[in-house]
Amino acid sequence: MGERSCYHSQGCARSCTQKPDGIQHEDIPSIEVLPNQCLYEILRHLADPEKNACTMVSKHWLGILATIS
Repeated sequence: MGERSCYHSQGCARSCTQKPDGIQHEDIPSIEVLPNQCLYEILRHLADPEKNACTMVSKHWLGILATIS
């Protein structure tokens, strides 16, 4: 059992592998390393339905979205 190709799709643009331990490892940076100011600027431009959906991503995102009026 070695690394397998990306499980997303055959034409996936991500550089992904799935290790035998089942944990997804990606070579692309995580959005979690994005500074809060940048995430705030991205999220504030979303329409209300998209903002509502983003509140379910994580407590971190919920906290940032709570500051956007």
